Amino acid sequence: MMLIPGAMALFYGIGLLKEVTKERIKGSVGALAIFGAFWAAVYVEKFLLPENSNMLSLLIALAIIVPLYVFISKRLYYSEQLEVSGRGEFIGKGILTLIAWMIWLSLSEFVREYAPVKEGYTHIKEEPWDTLGFIAPIIIAWAFYKIASKALTKSKVDQGGIVNDITAPPPCRD
Repeated sequence: MMLIPGAMALFYGIGLLKEVTKERIKGSVGALAIFGAFWAAVYVEKFLLPENSNMLSLLIALAIIVPLYVFISKRLYYSEQLEVSGRGEFIGKGILTLIAWMIWLSLSEFVREYAPVKEGYTHIKEEPWDTLGFIAPIIIAWAFYKIASKALTKSKVDQGGIVNDITAPPPCRD
């Protein structure tokens, strides 16, 4: 499993030596970020979390690695005098889908593990906790995805006065 990020890093790294482009910078840093996310998940789970909290450790690892990926990629862009075109330059809807999926799995795992049914509250039926453990994480993950994707694709005017949103009407030039 760790062979795939290594092959990606090698592919983009060799391409980066030939010519520095935005895609190659994002690809090589992204492949290293995948390695970092897996290692961070292992260490977070081992030292900070209780046993069997795999999804939560991956979510925490993503929360650490994704901003680090954006920071390193931006620094490399600036060092190569490449222009950052907008908010969605580094984080697309694919990574937001992955994070929303991790939020859903982590919250489902949390409710399943810590529901009061297991602590001896027998007067509460198990079905409401099953429903809550299924519906609430989906709603929270969906809300995260919608809010984050709207924030990333929001119309933004850059320094040149050009609107970066393709759905926005062209500016009036009189």
